[in-house]
Amino acid sequence: GDTFYDASYGWFIVDPRHRELGLRWLSNGQLTQNVPVDYFFTYEEQEKNRILLSIPKGRLDLIPDKSFPLENNFDAMGAISWKKGCYVGQEVTARMKHRLPPKKKLVPIWLEHPIISERHKIMTNNQQEVGEICSTHLNLGLALCRLEYMAHTPQPDSPSFFVSFQNKQIKIKILQS
Repeated sequence: GDTFYDASYGWFIVDPRHRELGLRWLSNGQLTQNVPVDYFFTYEEQEKNRILLSIPKGRLDLIPDKSFPLENNFDAMGAISWKKGCYVGQEVTARMKHRLPPKKKLVPIWLEHPIISERHKIMTNNQQEVGEICSTHLNLGLALCRLEYMAHTPQPDSPSFFVSFQNKQIKIKILQS
C-alpha cells in the first residue's frame, strides 16, 4: 500500500489488503496528543468493511492446513503472484486457478439476528449444506460457501438459507461481493 510519514505522528500505511480498510499507524511508541483520529476507522467500521470486502481474519476465517488461498480471496488482496513460483502451496494454488477452480468462496453474509462467532453450518430448508459461517460482527459475517449457491436468491417457493443457533433458525442472505 501507499506509505507516508508525518514528523509529528510517524508512519501511515494504507492497508495493503484493500484501500477501503483505511490506514495503519506506526509510531515511535510515545503517546502523542491530538492524534489525527479522523483518519482512522472505529473497530465497528473496520469489521464492517473487512466483512463486506470478504477479507479473512486469521484463525476466525482460516483453518490451518485446510484453507486454500483462492477460496479465501488471497488473489484479490494481491497476496498471490502468478508471475513467480517457489512458495508453499504454489503448485496447488496454480492448479486451482488453471484447471480445477475452487468449489467454495469466502463471501459476506447478512444474518437476520446476530450470532456468536463460531463455525455454524448454513443449510437450505431441504437440508442441503450451503457452507459454513466463519466470523461474524453484529448482523454481518463471512462464510465459506459453495459457489453453486452464491448466485442463488431464494424465492418464496424455493429453499432459503438458515443457520441453527440456540434452538432457532436464523435466516441468512449471501451478499455477493
